[in-house]
Amino acid sequence: MSEFDKIIGYANEKEEMMRLCDVLKNKEKYIAFGVKIPKAVLLHGDPGLGKTLMAKAFITETGRNVFFCKKDKPDGEFVDKIKETFENAIKEAPSVIFFDDMDKFAEDNLQRNCNKEEFVSIQTGLEEIGDKDVFVIATANDTAYLPDSLMREGRFGRQIEFNNPSFEDSLKIIEHYMTNKRISEEISAQSLVHIIGGSSCAVLESVINEAGIYAAYEGRLEIRYCDIKKAVSSVILKCYPLKQSDDNLKWRLAYHEAGHATMGLINNISVGCLAIGKCGKYGQDNGVCRLYDTSKSMSFEKSEYRIMSLLAGKASVEIRFNEADLGAVKDLSSATEIIDDLMQRIAANGFEFFYPKEEYCNAQSYRQLDKLQDKRVRLIEEYYHKTKQLLSNNSTLLDRLASELYEKEVLLYDEIMAIAEEYLH
Repeated sequence: MSEFDKIIGYANEKEEMMRLCDVLKNKEKYIAFGVKIPKAVLLHGDPGLGKTLMAKAFITETGRNVFFCKKDKPDGEFVDKIKETFENAIKEAPSVIFFDDMDKFAEDNLQRNCNKEEFVSIQTGLEEIGDKDVFVIATANDTAYLPDSLMREGRFGRQIEFNNPSFEDSLKIIEHYMTNKRISEEISAQSLVHIIGGSSCAVLESVINEAGIYAAYEGRLEIRYCDIKKAVSSVILKCYPLKQSDDNLKWRLAYHEAGHATMGLINNISVGCLAIGKCGKYGQDNGVCRLYDTSKSMSFEKSEYRIMSLLAGKASVEIRFNEADLGAVKDLSSATEIIDDLMQRIAANGFEFFYPKEEYCNAQSYRQLDKLQDKRVRLIEEYYHKTKQLLSNNSTLLDRLASELYEKEVLLYDEIMAIAEEYLH
């Protein structure tokens, strides 16, 4: 088994890395074609997606001498370390240099595309290894803070982007993390993927691990559904019970989130979890509805579903309580952004408001902007009316979800689907 076989999912990324590895191990085969041997590759994407794991698998498979370089010294000393790393790699060729978290090499780099001394030293080193048997692999979370001169062809022009795992890969990763854990039969990887799928590999592992901690602390012999619920609440939702005892507010929050969920279910979008409480990194939200669309297709119809799902929180509260929902500001803003994209960038409603570039939008006349606003308002009112109608047609599902959420404060996929199967029509 190769080191790449130990990495779950990421088939395209692994294929690219295996091809590079073969180039380094069998250079003569490629030189015979007159090709130039690559000198560097950059793996980039959000934290927790397995970039470092992939880089280490690559390094191991090459069988070369390796020189690790990560920011662990003050700026001046670290520049010297970068230079020394290149010097040592040249002496010990064939070799690989691994720059981990390269976008963090300049601590005070707060400007985009900034040429700090650390990056200049790397550029110089890449020029020096031009005819040497040295390869450089680097990882970065945000390439916006790396200079264009470093990212061009001949340096780190070869780049592989890492995104959150697909639905299928999430399932494989969850099954892997469930191996050798004592898990109740009431929990399946198929249901877990609907709850936490689409999250980073690190988050998927953390949820299952956290559930094990809850189970062990409570003295259980296996991980139960209640442990998964606690783990999802703390790791993904970061949701804690409401402190205030305002029963009226709690009902409104329950209906708001149940509205999002109902619209998602109507449109065949998976609802992974629902929660009311102080949610989010800073506890700034009073609830959350996690929708996960497992299909890969993109369409105008899907954009409409997203708009209506966003409007459904406001609509459900106003249907049940006949008064304005004061907690829908972010939902309305997000729905408006989608409508603007449909009108201005996709021309889904004709070419009257089509502007492919942002700078063109800024140059529009006040008259054109007024017409755009009129159209925007008409569209959002049409979608809102349609949303209220669909919710009214499925009021029994809405009421049951809201009631269950009010009672339990957190609902996961299996609980939600059990209600949907009984009431959705």
